[in-house]
Amino acid sequence: MRIEVILFISALALSSCVHEPFAFEGPPTNPIDTTPKPPVGKPCDPDSVYFQNQILPLLAANCATAGCHASPGQDGVILDNYTNIINSGKINPGNPGGSDLYEVLTESDPDKRMPPPPAAPLPAEQIALIQKWIQQGALNNNCDGCDTVDVKFGTHVLPLVAQFCQSCHGNTVQNGGVKLTTHAEVVSAVNTRNLLANIKHVPGFIAMPPGTKLPECQIRKLEIWVNAGMPNN
Repeated sequence: MRIEVILFISALALSSCVHEPFAFEGPPTNPIDTTPKPPVGKPCDPDSVYFQNQILPLLAANCATAGCHASPGQDGVILDNYTNIINSGKINPGNPGGSDLYEVLTESDPDKRMPPPPAAPLPAEQIALIQKWIQQGALNNNCDGCDTVDVKFGTHVLPLVAQFCQSCHGNTVQNGGVKLTTHAEVVSAVNTRNLLANIKHVPGFIAMPPGTKLPECQIRKLEIWVNAGMPNN
C-alpha cells in the first residue's frame, strides 16, 4: 500500500518542464507485441503534413505541458488540441509568417522565443514541419501508414527521440539527469530507466512524454528495435 501511495504522489508531481526522474521499478511483465501491423484507413502522403500524426504530438511534447501551454495556459495560449492551437496560437492558414505560433518559434530574441530558455529552441526540422503544415492550410488531418518492416536506430528511433524527448532530455536540458541524444544514452535509458515502459504509459511507471502519449506507430517502432537487441544501425 505504501509503495502505491508513493507512486501516486510521484505521478501527481509530474510536469514536462520539471519532472521527476524515470521510474526505477523492474521491467513490465506484460508481453511486448512487436507484430508488424498493416496500415489501415487513409495512407500517409509523404508530401503532406498531418496534424494528428505529426503536429499535435510535437506540440504536446514540447509546449502543451503543465505550467506552460496546457490548460489554462500561460498568457491564455493553450496548445493541447486543434481548436485551441488554431485560436490561441493565432494560426493564419497558408501564411506561417502571419501566425503567432510560428513567429515565436522562430524569434531570435530569447526573451520572446518559445520554448523559453533554458529549454533549447525547437530543431529546425520541427519548425519546418510546422511551417509546412500551416502553408498547406493548417488542416485537422490524419493518416494511417505505419511502416515497421525494417526499423533502424538512425532512421526511426533517433528521429523519434529527437522529436518527442530531447526538449527535456537533450544537450541543453537533462531533466531527471537523463540525456537522450546518442545510441548509448537511449540504450542506457531503456535498460536502467525503463524508457519503453514510460513511453508505453505502463501502469506503475512515470508516463513520458508528460501529458500525452506517442502515436502507436512510433511506440511499435521503438518496441521492435528494443526487441531486436537495440542495434546501432
